[in-house]
Amino acid sequence: DANFVLFDAGGADKRVYTALVEQGISIRKLGKIGSHQGCLRVTVGTKEMNSKFLLAIRDLLG
Repeated sequence: DANFVLFDAGGADKRVYTALVEQGISIRKLGKIGSHQGCLRVTVGTKEMNSKFLLAIRDLLG
């Protein structure tokens, strides 16, 4: 079990990180993990917080 989501934002990691921080979403830059560049880690929170994260990601990358 984990209380976070790890994902590879590729070349958009800096833009995604900045936008999510500005929206008050708890996120951490992890950089390169294995062969994946631009990894970000988002804390899993309440249902409302998770919905906020998913909507923000959809708007940024959708």
